[in-house]
Amino acid sequence: MAIWLEVGGSASSINDASCQRLAALGARGVHCVVPDMGTYQAQINSIKKYGMVGTLDIEVPLWVNTGFNVNADLSPYLPQLKAQAAAGWSYFAAEGIGRAGVATIGSVKPYINYGDENGANMYAGQYNHAPNAHFANLLESYHKDAVPAYLQSAAAAKANCKNFGLTLMMYNPSDLEQDTTALINYINQVGGVQDVLMWTGVVTDILSVFNQPWANIVSTLKTKYGFRTDAPWTTTPVPPPAVTFKEIVMTQNCADEFAWGSDGAVYHKPYGGSTWEPLGGILTSAPAAIARPGGLLDVFGRGTNSVLYRNSQVGGHWGGWNSASGGLLYEGTKPTVGSRDGVNLEVLVIGTDKAVWRNKFVGNIWLGWVREDTLIRK
Repeated sequence: MAIWLEVGGSASSINDASCQRLAALGARGVHCVVPDMGTYQAQINSIKKYGMVGTLDIEVPLWVNTGFNVNADLSPYLPQLKAQAAAGWSYFAAEGIGRAGVATIGSVKPYINYGDENGANMYAGQYNHAPNAHFANLLESYHKDAVPAYLQSAAAAKANCKNFGLTLMMYNPSDLEQDTTALINYINQVGGVQDVLMWTGVVTDILSVFNQPWANIVSTLKTKYGFRTDAPWTTTPVPPPAVTFKEIVMTQNCADEFAWGSDGAVYHKPYGGSTWEPLGGILTSAPAAIARPGGLLDVFGRGTNSVLYRNSQVGGHWGGWNSASGGLLYEGTKPTVGSRDGVNLEVLVIGTDKAVWRNKFVGNIWLGWVREDTLIRK
């Protein structure tokens, strides 16, 4: 499960300089909040110049300025919506838009429907009409004591949203967002999180995403999940930038293909399929993969810090990259993984001391690294 990093900010802070830095950070989407229905041509030009996707947040002119009227007739805004689309904006976004308004906006460009700050589920009650929303943000503030309510809202949105993907909309870093361990646990519990919107620039400059605590959140998410380069709500993900290594693993009934891209990330698809699924990560070695009964898949690789990392698919969902019991790999080497019984795993690596090390994964527990006698010489 790789994440699409999106950074939100006011129009005044979106320019060539800020977009260049955001793209280098790994951002692939820029969410521009505007006070009116202008085209904001300069902003979208800068966003697209650095290969990012632009979302125009028109909540203020279409909801706030209509008196928070869910049933406001938005058809008079069609000429402005079409002009904004022609300028190059890929998506529109807002909250509090009723059935007719969603249809009006969606007739011009895909519409991203957001929830509210109080945790109310936008797909319950009056907002249950929004199955044609392309993306779902459930909550705009995050607190550890409210996680049960968030999970309940996430389940409801998954059942109703056409293309579900949870946006972590970090407006003002709260206790959950600043506790990155709790944040990762929350993401894993929700499942299906594909987009993280750093909502830093609504009040301040968009580049405050480089300041703390935002910088720590970005680093944690990138290490854990990796950043994807294709919009999570598109139907045809971009293939690997360039494949430098492929591996095919087989079970009794199917085969899966893994690729190591020139961007360092790992990609996966069913053998013979045409669509690559980005798994994220930044590996410095080719991956090693294995398939086990019950649809279990495991892929291993050497990270930028020489540590062995593992990503596992259970029930069709990838859990993200985690250190595999702290193993260290010698530069330029890749791990080897196998199974003697088809259930438990056995991993061999060449350690930084150039010796062969072995670790076994039995009953979901790593037994510990054991040094073999063999010494590899270059």
